[in-house]
Amino acid sequence: VRNAIVFLNPEVIVFYKSERKNQFKEIISKAMIDLPDYAVPKFEITDDYFESIVTGFISLINKYGFFKKTGIDLPGEAKGIFLAKDKVGPVELATISFGQRFEVTPLQMVTAVSSIANGGEYIEPRVVKEIIDSETGEKQEVEVKKGDRVISEETANSVLSMMQSVVEDGTGRNAQVQGYLVGGKTGTSEPPSGNKEAGYVASYVAISPIENTEVVLLLTLYKP
Repeated sequence: VRNAIVFLNPEVIVFYKSERKNQFKEIISKAMIDLPDYAVPKFEITDDYFESIVTGFISLINKYGFFKKTGIDLPGEAKGIFLAKDKVGPVELATISFGQRFEVTPLQMVTAVSSIANGGEYIEPRVVKEIIDSETGEKQEVEVKKGDRVISEETANSVLSMMQSVVEDGTGRNAQVQGYLVGGKTGTSEPPSGNKEAGYVASYVAISPIENTEVVLLLTLYKP
């Protein structure tokens, strides 16, 4: 990062250039110091402040379940691969925020999106809903296990509205199904720096209906 355009509010756009790479904190700090008084409160991005941003961001990712196995009733489940917290610098934080520098399983991704569809609550995925005795017909429900609240219901509804707009007006218009309200999000991931042969991965996650969601579907295309 040598150049940065800093958008602070609709009336203030600041452009800065650094002579050294990866000086994100330096650029933003300089922009804040040089702001006019009417813009926003001035502050310096210290190491402690930056660490607090990283800590909060990683805490949110952890709530979505990306640091652990989902606990689904299937053998051989893997979990995501993330950088250690002390390895996350300004560049890593920026790229992680839009979905790079880490790896997750399809099941983890579906579970995370399901948390949004469930009003912000994490629910452990399961294969078996109920067990029926073939002789007596007796039914045994498999317990639904809930985790912590990931985001507020208000925030979840806002994200669902955005996902609906992707299908109605954005890049996911081909996912429209007559008679159903569908939400979705496209995704593209680059191969790891040490394994370019792995190629890109294109994905699309869809939910339906928007309210009281019953289906979450993930489509993944390797080396498109």
